[in-house]
Amino acid sequence: MRRYEVESLLKSFALFFVLMTAIYGLFLYQSYADKRHALDTRILQQMRIFSFDPTTQAFELSFVPKEQAGTLLELQHEPDRVYGTFVVPTEDDFRMQVILPIEKYREQLTQIRGAVLRGAVLYLFLITVISLMLAYYSLQPIRRAMRLNKEFIRDILHDVNTPIASIAVNLKLLEKRFGHARAIDRIKNNIETLGVLRENLHAYLGKRQGELSEFELHGLVAERLEYFRVLYPTLTFDIVIPRDVRLRTHRNAFVRILDNLIGNAAKYNVPQGSVTVRWEKTQLTIADTGRGIRDPGRAFERHYKEGERGMGLGLHIVQNLCKELKIGLDLESEVGVGTQVHLACSEMVLRVSEK
Repeated sequence: MRRYEVESLLKSFALFFVLMTAIYGLFLYQSYADKRHALDTRILQQMRIFSFDPTTQAFELSFVPKEQAGTLLELQHEPDRVYGTFVVPTEDDFRMQVILPIEKYREQLTQIRGAVLRGAVLYLFLITVISLMLAYYSLQPIRRAMRLNKEFIRDILHDVNTPIASIAVNLKLLEKRFGHARAIDRIKNNIETLGVLRENLHAYLGKRQGELSEFELHGLVAERLEYFRVLYPTLTFDIVIPRDVRLRTHRNAFVRILDNLIGNAAKYNVPQGSVTVRWEKTQLTIADTGRGIRDPGRAFERHYKEGERGMGLGLHIVQNLCKELKIGLDLESEVGVGTQVHLACSEMVLRVSEK
């Protein structure tokens, strides 16, 4: 199961379990109260019989003045005893009290509690099983919807590959025929943008990231920044990375991380703003002077977005890719100031400058 499926299953299970446990708890409380009332009624009946024939050792017998006697024919509870008060046929000034020591009463009460608790354990087990079954059943529509969603994305990816490849080939023919032109450069960038979106969708589907490879970080970042300079000509893109930093990881997945983060830094920046990519020790930071994120704690949630643009998948994909590549991920943001995303790359560093 995927993380969102496990989360949905656990939340549904908790809802069903708490609801059914609460209902059963009320039933259990009423059942215990009824059994205790039945016990008191049975004891009072036994005391009544004893008051006519006090020859057994089941109860103790006492006589008290009429004024000090309790309510007739009603079981009374005190800290050290349980007793019933009855009329003495031949004596009007005294009342008979039939007494059951509290220890004996508690023994019978303990037996009732034990029976109730044994039944409770069985019912809680059944409630757990039923809650799991209901939670799993309620998860099926979500799983079907997600499966259909992924099948739809796979079909779109399959269909879009041909036109993208055709556009790229024909663009090369145009460039060869008419030479270099800014319009052709813009079309190239748009094709590359479509390629980035396609790779993001592959990552969303959980495609494998390819083989490990070694590369020089400065050159890779410079290449990606050049791509975004064409798309966002009013922004300033800076790179502060030593040229001898080399990494070993899945290059394509790492490029998707960079493209998503740099793309967000540019897309949500202010006019004439800046994007800076810098390296400190073993940490890569992408910083911008953009509008910031109101709720940074939710930034990596699937489909979370704070504006009308986008699908809210970019940072979620970044988080998943970072987990796969064992990159530590941290985000700091302040509204009106900007955002910084830190990538802890210690697991993949091959060489770094000592300066």
